[in-house]
Amino acid sequence: MHDLKILALVLGALILVPSGAHLLEITHKISMERDAYFAVQRIYTGWERRQWEYGHVAIAIVTVAAFVAIALSTVGRSTPRS
Repeated sequence: MHDLKILALVLGALILVPSGAHLLEITHKISMERDAYFAVQRIYTGWERRQWEYGHVAIAIVTVAAFVAIALSTVGRSTPRS
């Protein structure tokens, strides 16, 4: 059970860290000149090919969260419900 919680936390971080980094950087990009902005944007070239990986991580998060929910729903239950 503890391992599932840790796995859910790690997978959540994998999906949120890139978005958080992008969000924190946007304030610096807004103040840039047009040409400098487009030069910086070139570092993202090729990322669209890696989007499928984020989809797999999102599916893994949902799956692990479902297992955690099922495991938590059975904790402390001494007799089956009728």
